[in-house]
Amino acid sequence: RRMPPYSSFGRRMMVHVRLDLLLFSLLLNSRYVMTSDPVPTTSIVHDNINWREYLAQQDMIYNFVQRDGAWQRLPTNWLTGPFTGNGWLGTVLYACDPPPAIGRGAFCALGNATEHAELRIELGRQDLYSARKPSNNYWNGVRLPVGYVRLVFKGKLLAGTLRVALHNAEIRGTLRTTMGNMSFLLLTHATELIHLVEVNVTDSEAVSFVFVPITKCVDRVDVLGLINCTMAPNPAASCVQRQSQTDGNETVCTQPVSPSEGSYATALRVKSMMNGQHQAWITTASCMWPFDIAGDAATRASATLDTVLAKGRLRILESHRAWWTAYWAKALLSIGSNGVDETRVESFYNIEMYRIGSSMRENGPVRDEIGPWYVDTEWPSLWLDLNLELTYWPNGPSNRALIIGKSLGEGLRVNILNGHLTDNFRQSKFALEHCFNTSATDVGVGSDGGATYRCADAMSIGASSNQMHTGGDMGNLMWVTNDIYQICDYEYNASCFLELALPPMRGALGAYRHLLAYNLNGTPSRHLHLFPTDSPAGYPGPPGWDCSYDIAMIMWGTDKYIEICSKVSRGLPPFEHARKARAYTLPEECDLWLSGEVQRIRQDLTPLSISATTGINVWGSRNGRPVPFDIPFRHFSHLLAFVPLQVVSYNAPRDAKVQAQTDQQTCLHTLDTFYNITFGGGAASTFSYPAVSQMSAFTRRADAAWGNVTAMLFNRGIDPVYSITPSLFDNEGTSPTGNNSDVVNITPEATAATADALHKMVLQSYDEVVRVFPSVPSRWMDVIFYRLRARRGFLVSAAIVNGTVAWVQLESTRGASPCLLEVPQLGDFTWISTRAQRDRVNISRIAKNMYDVRGLSAGNTVLICAENISCASLNTTNIGVQPLPAVASATNSWGYH
Repeated sequence: RRMPPYSSFGRRMMVHVRLDLLLFSLLLNSRYVMTSDPVPTTSIVHDNINWREYLAQQDMIYNFVQRDGAWQRLPTNWLTGPFTGNGWLGTVLYACDPPPAIGRGAFCALGNATEHAELRIELGRQDLYSARKPSNNYWNGVRLPVGYVRLVFKGKLLAGTLRVALHNAEIRGTLRTTMGNMSFLLLTHATELIHLVEVNVTDSEAVSFVFVPITKCVDRVDVLGLINCTMAPNPAASCVQRQSQTDGNETVCTQPVSPSEGSYATALRVKSMMNGQHQAWITTASCMWPFDIAGDAATRASATLDTVLAKGRLRILESHRAWWTAYWAKALLSIGSNGVDETRVESFYNIEMYRIGSSMRENGPVRDEIGPWYVDTEWPSLWLDLNLELTYWPNGPSNRALIIGKSLGEGLRVNILNGHLTDNFRQSKFALEHCFNTSATDVGVGSDGGATYRCADAMSIGASSNQMHTGGDMGNLMWVTNDIYQICDYEYNASCFLELALPPMRGALGAYRHLLAYNLNGTPSRHLHLFPTDSPAGYPGPPGWDCSYDIAMIMWGTDKYIEICSKVSRGLPPFEHARKARAYTLPEECDLWLSGEVQRIRQDLTPLSISATTGINVWGSRNGRPVPFDIPFRHFSHLLAFVPLQVVSYNAPRDAKVQAQTDQQTCLHTLDTFYNITFGGGAASTFSYPAVSQMSAFTRRADAAWGNVTAMLFNRGIDPVYSITPSLFDNEGTSPTGNNSDVVNITPEATAATADALHKMVLQSYDEVVRVFPSVPSRWMDVIFYRLRARRGFLVSAAIVNGTVAWVQLESTRGASPCLLEVPQLGDFTWISTRAQRDRVNISRIAKNMYDVRGLSAGNTVLICAENISCASLNTTNIGVQPLPAVASATNSWGYH
């Protein structure tokens, strides 16, 4: 059904499922697909990487054995077990006592497995969410559990070795029991919605597979065990079994949720051969609200297994391994030869790329706090006040956004439809219809669908309507849009900008308009001021005027809105092809640009409140005075003006028309103030470290950037409330029992942002400048990276040899020109190009360390070499690109062994 037009904001918006899903409704009809670069490029530098051998040094290893009746390093929970995933489905493997010693959540009797331990495969599916809201109003829209598969042995488990083989994304290993030996394989197929478990037994050993469904009350408080669940628990799962002469015995368990939500089902099909080989094929199918609640989840699960088994085991393994082979070949970053820490961090980087590849897919759900796995946690949903944004930071620079699927903007469609953001989008609808001309935050109160909203709360985009309260985190939608814009900019794709970035940008600016006025706390002003709003995560104290978080978001949003619409209207890259289309008209979203409204907001907006000594303030005014950052607080929202928005830039912008405040001292003072107060006050979280690392990299404090990476990864000086687990999950939070060892508050943002901090040390790109090795630590004498991605569609490769830059390669996938290239220590240089004469490529030094590259058309590659390096030699098989040698004592340093 159609929604009547409201104001000038949504003339072509339609309701896809419910009336509250408005701001992203344009995305619901998007046809934008990220697949590959439009024009393939050819690397001049030869790719000499043996990915299988290289990644084998990074594999996570899990060794366990019983000695004197006690287990040594046995993985017994989510914190210590290996994992697999494909963006939809996921597994975590650990040992546990047989039921009823289930323990709480993802823990086996709080981690105490006895000599009777068996293996448990915890199952998850990332799009299984409850649509119900508990009566205590504490939370809503939490993830639903699936259950686990028990591997029951005939003998007693004595020892084992498990290995996460990163190259093929498989868990392989051997197990020893009192009755014999077993080989083991577990994988989650890269593109099929199935798990495969293979166990080969010898001697007198035997194994059986038992699926145990888990039914829980869907309430964040019940998850923690703090209070009784305020909702009726979901009905018990119903299981049926069938036998087959051809493809094994099958158990299918259906988990009903509620009549309005649908159901989901897990199918386990076991095939046992005469040679002692056992195969277990597992899937979880969803018929959940709002997609297809009338569907039969059990039938769908069985049909999925039928389809997969019809393809045959070998074809399934080949397609799985082919996907991961292509995924790894996208890019390389190698620093390991510089020391033990560097080897361990390089392993971390590749494991983080494995986690990203395991938790995101084309057409898949947005990556939430848990990912495709399941665990009882304080964070069972999707957070948009920092967590989601940092999680997506590494995708563009790592050059893997094209293979793991569509951009965040496209993925948000799934989360909108599955109910994560339902209440917030209902509020946004109310804001756009009723709050446009409101001049105070506490007026404009109205109701919609039985709920009452205030204008000030209407853009608190988060996991639920009650995540943020008075004043609201207004900037969250724009921050998500910044992530979307970044991915578009790395690909430099016109349809991505127009279909995915521009609509939410316009929606966020439209919602901001009702909180902007030409007065400050009742006093007339020539500037537009923002009524009191909150700083994310609740910086202490009441909301103030001109929150720097929001002002920076408005500055960035208006700048990019103007940039996109003006480029489209003039047919400038990357919109030149769209502009030439027959009967072309400007996107409707550019109406606010055509009317001059966006330009007016940007021109009249109050500048950021900045102290000459402490940097950017948290609020411009509270009780008539600026509010500096002077209380230890882990969130760095007031610093977003610097990173990632760059509206306050350490480097002067190339385009003088962009109204950015350029002040190196502001950046340094703000960073120093945050670090000294937050870290000195013991308030830093794990995600605070990569934030400081990235800001240090942007301010050319290379050693500080590196120091914050190692401090976080190796738990050096971090509050014991936070920890990086042996499987490189970030465990955050405190236990209601006071024992943090029985808490699983897994969050993805700290490790993702840390991987991106490594990107920022070796490659930065903004203001149409590609900066190569901008912030390399002094201890790094050798560095190589291959085909990392810079903005405007460039693939960049480079090497430092014995402390000096040896060569830089630039591949253009979009033909953006000119390109300014900043490279330290290059000196006199030579260069070659794949199409130098046809394109009339020209490279000139225009300043110290700054080079102007012109004429590089789409598909062309240029290789620039230092004076003592032969460009031609880099194209041979015996030189080329290969990882740096690792420090042997530090290889395979992650896992539980």
